[in-house]
Amino acid sequence: MPDNFRQMDGLGRVPWPQAHLPEYVEGQLSDLPRKSVEPMALKAGVPVRTLQEFLSQHKWDHDRMRDRVAKIVVRDHAGRHSMGILDETSFVKKGEKTPGVQRQHCGAVGKQENCIVTVHLGPSVRSSSPTATPPQRT
Repeated sequence: MPDNFRQMDGLGRVPWPQAHLPEYVEGQLSDLPRKSVEPMALKAGVPVRTLQEFLSQHKWDHDRMRDRVAKIVVRDHAGRHSMGILDETSFVKKGEKTPGVQRQHCGAVGKQENCIVTVHLGPSVRSSSPTATPPQRT
């Protein structure tokens, strides 16, 4: 298992098959048009049921996961010229099967709607060499 996944060791509430974490994450980050279990499992070459069980039956400690990720971000990305950029994105969703879907303010449509809201954190670090030439003073 790659080192970045090993950093999540010990976060399970019960022992769980961490071998499937890389397959799940790679599926989420892939160019698959649908990020549901079946296409991700097929792309990874694992039985669909195996990945379904990994997601539905094996729980991890969300608070400890958040704390571990925060420590990794600070360790790997903190610096004098770095900052985190938070982005909240909402998606209108019909139905009730997707976790987190509920009637709430949906910024995508500017009103209360059945939707899911996700929050993303991305690093921004000032480069030592500018990507664009600054304007010249005359």
